[in-house]
Amino acid sequence: MQPVAVGICVTLALATVGSAQSQVVETVLHRAAKALEAGNPGQAITSLGEALSKSTDPRLQQLLAAAHTRRGAVRFRAGDLDGAAHDFAAADRLEPGNAKILQSLGVIRMKQHRAREAKELMERVLKLEPNNSHALGVLGRIAVQHDDTERASHLLSRAAAQEPGRRDYAFEARKLSREAEVEAGFTRIARGSFELSMPTGKQGLDRAAESVLRILEQAHRELGQALGARPAKRIKVVLYTKAQFLRVRSAHAWARAYYDGKLRVALRQWPASTSELRRDLRHELTHAFLHELHPKAPLWLHEGYAQVLEGRSALGLAARFRSGADGLLPRAVFLGAFASNRDEDLVRRGYAQSLLLVDHLLRRGKARLLRQLLGELGRGTESDRALRLVYGRGLDSLLSEAVAAR
Repeated sequence: MQPVAVGICVTLALATVGSAQSQVVETVLHRAAKALEAGNPGQAITSLGEALSKSTDPRLQQLLAAAHTRRGAVRFRAGDLDGAAHDFAAADRLEPGNAKILQSLGVIRMKQHRAREAKELMERVLKLEPNNSHALGVLGRIAVQHDDTERASHLLSRAAAQEPGRRDYAFEARKLSREAEVEAGFTRIARGSFELSMPTGKQGLDRAAESVLRILEQAHRELGQALGARPAKRIKVVLYTKAQFLRVRSAHAWARAYYDGKLRVALRQWPASTSELRRDLRHELTHAFLHELHPKAPLWLHEGYAQVLEGRSALGLAARFRSGADGLLPRAVFLGAFASNRDEDLVRRGYAQSLLLVDHLLRRGKARLLRQLLGELGRGTESDRALRLVYGRGLDSLLSEAVAAR
């Protein structure tokens, strides 16, 4: 009978240990849930991670995934994309097959300009949820980047149908459809740093295209030298007649060219002066460079530097701001998307303020400090802090200095 008695003792001992472990797990789960309720996901992650090294209770894994998701969302809102990606990737490993986690990670990868990873993640989402509008929208925009207009239009139209409140999806789908119609049969020329498309058989456009390419190649060399780098891929340029440009245009009515991933130019709309053609091409090429090399550059830096590169002078701007003829834009407006505002006077002042500030920054430190500023912004540093690190002053102080200086 002795072996049976020993077996009973061992069973009782294991049950006691199991009961003790269960109590520990319950305690950890309770405390982690409280930490999440209190807005402290980091504390929950630490305690749950330690508990998982000693227990395989699936509830620990589920709550740890939730804690990483919570902290990832906080980091995303704070602009910490790397930290947010780390958390959502951890949540995906803990809870594979969760469409919301995959979707969030896919959005982050797009913002990090890691389109290949974003595409893989959103395709996983669609396998789980075939009508997920966010996944359809992201995949549509990736197709735009790859110049697959037909697929992009199809995906964005599906996204718009699933989420009618998202007008941007429908707008982009219609825009792509118009572009495909207008550009059907266009001639393509790949030369040097550019891939140019233009209407086939239009009289005079061949000579105009040669002029455009000469101007762009010279500006490409200058920008590469100033910024210390050049885009790895050819920049796409599309030439239109005036009527064609009016059909595809998604910029202000006064725009003669714009950049939306491609540099779009209305040749029939140019003034006779070659100097104006040169200025506008250099302006839009600057946007292309900054978009490719420094995707986190703010709008004011885009527009200010583009005007500097086109050769526009900042003389007289400071006096207008000092006299009150033009008022400085409110900080939030200046740091936002002022260029797309419907108030044309506000847009004009935003451009003037951007030129004045960037001109002042270049006078203080030339291109060297501007490259440092772009580097800080690329690391995710907020504009005001980046300016303080590079120039020793914040945005408001530098604007005041620029207004007073000239």
